[in-house]
Amino acid sequence: VGGPAAAAGANVEWKSPDGAANPYLALGALLAAGLDGVERGLPLPPGIDGDPQRLPAGERPARLASTLAEATEALAASEVLRASMGAYLHDRLVAVRRAEVEASAGLDEEALVAKHRWRY
Repeated sequence: VGGPAAAAGANVEWKSPDGAANPYLALGALLAAGLDGVERGLPLPPGIDGDPQRLPAGERPARLASTLAEATEALAASEVLRASMGAYLHDRLVAVRRAEVEASAGLDEEALVAKHRWRY
């Protein structure tokens, strides 16, 4: 909606994660990260038009993990998310994700899909 009142409003666009994500943890992490950014006065990063996975090498923003291992280590390093979900849940979630990374090591995409097809 445009017009004079548009500047007084606020919109949030959330691209929901895939079906393997826990929606409560995903939304909680989004809220915690957003509140941290507001509290610290951080600017929004530039938007991304289209599917970031399809960007040519070198154009994908460093803030976006490319693998489960990268995402897991980013979660492990996040004091904001550790504080928001509590140390117990955070540490166990990291441990489970690290175990998934280890269990999936060396599998190609087809084998990985076959392994998880009926899990989620």
